[in-house]
Amino acid sequence: MAISLGSNHADRYANVVEALAWLRNTFHDVRCSSIYLTPPVSGIGEDYCNAVAICEADEQEGAEEVNERLKMYEASHGRTPHSVTIDLDLVIYNGEILRPKDFHREYFRRGFSELEPI
Repeated sequence: MAISLGSNHADRYANVVEALAWLRNTFHDVRCSSIYLTPPVSGIGEDYCNAVAICEADEQEGAEEVNERLKMYEASHGRTPHSVTIDLDLVIYNGEILRPKDFHREYFRRGFSELEPI
């Protein structure tokens, strides 16, 4: 599976590093891209700190359960609709692209191409 990480709030770099550490402790065989800056899709506001992680979930855990875990992590770290402390999106699961818009955006493609040459 491939997870997109992003933050544009407070110490955005530290937010992404902390989320990557959580992913390493939560899932298996985690590989991470570099951490990089991208402009917001809307063109308004602070740049985002982004990364992509490729990892494996437990066999009995489906996409819905993984996504629920990601959203619980976001909420526990202060994510609101107006403040993106951390954004974790399950973009690919079991070879299926779940979020086509994210899959084609620069903030995902850049990190994903480091891990899986396109």
